[in-house]
Amino acid sequence: MIHSYQKQLKGKTVGVVFGSFAPLHQGHLDLIMRAKKENDGGCIVIVCGFDGDKGEPLIPHKKRYRYVREFFADDELVAVYSINDTEIGIGKYPTGWEGWLKEFHRIVAENKTEGNLVWYVGDQTYYDGLTDRGYSAILVDRTENPISGTLIRENPIKNWDKIAKPFRRIFSHNILITGTASEGKSTLVKDLGKYFNAPSSYEWAIGYMNKSCVSEWELDITDFLAFLEGQYNLNRSLINSDSNHGLFFSDTDSLVTNMYSNFYSKDSDLALTEEEYKKIKTVAY
Repeated sequence: MIHSYQKQLKGKTVGVVFGSFAPLHQGHLDLIMRAKKENDGGCIVIVCGFDGDKGEPLIPHKKRYRYVREFFADDELVAVYSINDTEIGIGKYPTGWEGWLKEFHRIVAENKTEGNLVWYVGDQTYYDGLTDRGYSAILVDRTENPISGTLIRENPIKNWDKIAKPFRRIFSHNILITGTASEGKSTLVKDLGKYFNAPSSYEWAIGYMNKSCVSEWELDITDFLAFLEGQYNLNRSLINSDSNHGLFFSDTDSLVTNMYSNFYSKDSDLALTEEEYKKIKTVAY
């Protein structure tokens, strides 16, 4: 299991927060931040899920687990684990309580993160289910910050500031402007970015060609693979940047590079061969 910390917690209290986190948002953080501060053993976060749950297909369970770990990667007071009901063969809530709790105790014991547990929940039914089974639980009032995964999935831009950063990339509206060369795409992309106060990317290949002093007729497979990697990293960095509030504009991406490389490979006067294009296409897609 991958987790944020691993230490013996015997005699200490440990907060526990569980949820589907589709996506992780401020409402969840209200519980998690409180749990990690009120317990000397920190907080355990369980990313739950089952096949076909409310996070799918947009945010599959494995991706939610990965992004929650990413969010708490630098937090030594939070350990993140995963329980997929379908994978361990238990019934959906509320019929799967016993099997779920058994798996929970197995995981935390295996990772030496089980102490005196205090569960933090925002739902009365969860509180009742835990206290009826002898667990210590705190029902947190969610009305002061009534955000939910459903509200975010229905209107992510309206609720953008409530979404934990690793999950924002999923809800970003990424707009590609395409067209023939020298028709004003770059200017349009810049103007759209300025108008909507949104990040916009440029054609990375132009800077590469100028720096390398390479002409179009010389471009080979090495150059096109560099275009793919450079543009991908540029676009990704802008999509994940703090300047992105749900809208991103680009005048090129891997599909555009693939289109140009296909065109170049069919011209015998240029350096790129059709066999090389097949390799580029594989990388582009």
